[in-house]
Amino acid sequence: MVTFSGKTHRRFRLNQRSTIKLRALQHYAQNWTVQMAASSATLPSAPDSFTKPELLPALDQQDEIGDLARCFEQLLKMLVSSRDEVAHLYEESRKQSAFLTATFQSITDGIIIYDNQGNMVQSNAASEQLLSRTLTPGLSIQERMQLNPLSTLDGKSVAWEDRPSQRSLRESFSNYELSLASSKGLPNLILNYSGGPILDDQGQQWGGVIILRDVTPLKETEARLIAQRAEVMALKESNEVKNHFISVASHQLRTPLTGVMGFAELLTMRQLSPEIVQEYAQDILSSAERMNTLLNEMLNLQRLEAGKVEFRFETVDLGEVVSNLLTSAEFQPCQNIELVVTPLLPRARVDKRQLNQALANLLNNALNYSLPDSPVVIRLTSAGEGLLVAIQDWGRGIPLNNQPHIFERFYRGEAARTSQTPGTGLGLAITQEIIKTHGGKIWFQSVEGRGSTFFFTLPKWL
Repeated sequence: MVTFSGKTHRRFRLNQRSTIKLRALQHYAQNWTVQMAASSATLPSAPDSFTKPELLPALDQQDEIGDLARCFEQLLKMLVSSRDEVAHLYEESRKQSAFLTATFQSITDGIIIYDNQGNMVQSNAASEQLLSRTLTPGLSIQERMQLNPLSTLDGKSVAWEDRPSQRSLRESFSNYELSLASSKGLPNLILNYSGGPILDDQGQQWGGVIILRDVTPLKETEARLIAQRAEVMALKESNEVKNHFISVASHQLRTPLTGVMGFAELLTMRQLSPEIVQEYAQDILSSAERMNTLLNEMLNLQRLEAGKVEFRFETVDLGEVVSNLLTSAEFQPCQNIELVVTPLLPRARVDKRQLNQALANLLNNALNYSLPDSPVVIRLTSAGEGLLVAIQDWGRGIPLNNQPHIFERFYRGEAARTSQTPGTGLGLAITQEIIKTHGGKIWFQSVEGRGSTFFFTLPKWL
């Protein structure tokens, strides 16, 4: 007996055989614990120690040692069963992970995943190929900025917060097209981005994902189709213009031709006095001259538009060119044309013959559509990098509904038709082509009943 604190307890004596059994159980418990802790351990189906003859009686022993042995045996069987289940689940998880990884890497669209700080954590092979280099996780902001310099399709730089990686952390988006600069001297890629936040089943944001697709071939095809469509439309418009040209030209030629045929028929069918014959002959000559003028202007306009007219440019004093035109026989009788020249006007480089034709067309229009004795003013000034010519009249002006058509071929406004003012309707179209060939532009301002001012520019010769 042993006495503790005044109480008597029974002394337990373990014989040598029980001590051996306990030590064996302890040894194998430690061994199984180590094996279960090792992820690569292969556990036996049953503990070898329980198959040894000296340990078998412990399982049948009806005391604490037997209970402990049987509990330990049950625990080991449970651990083996759990180990097998865990191993099965691990193998299934590994296969599923391998399948998802293979799928992720085989997708032809680029996929990039970012954490909540905007750091890239994973990308597939397609994204690496599109970005022309291997994307390394954890790149700094500066490294990522240098990695894929992006711009909008109209060439504007994309702000950092508008980049797909940053947008994916705050909103879902799709069809966000950007241009990606190539680091290999190749043409830029056009990428279509989609993306958005990544949320777990609790709605907590884990990061963001973007999907990028190379739409460069599609855009190139679209551009070719647009160009082809524009070409078709241009051909269609050209055919319409040609048909209109032929129709109007035929109409313009029919009038004088009818006069020629009519007067010629009268001359052949009747005995007429010399005075009447002279009058009819003069009418025939006038109609022929009108047809000749019309044909010459049609051919001249056609050659100008086709670039087949040879321009002989020379450096001139523009004021002197205009002054010489006003003193020519065509305008000598006109006393109401005023020329105003800015002092020290720079010289211009022009084809004098063609420029004189353009000036004559504008001056004749100003005179024809002005009231008798109404002044016409020509102003020559310097404007920016060019010379500005303005021809102003205080005549009838151009009605607002006529103004969009004023430079069209054969177009004659209401004033020309009602006043029977001579002309072919080609003068302003020819003038426009001449000014364009000189590198200038032409326009006008007009108020009905108050007159018109036609402007055109010419480059300076420094």
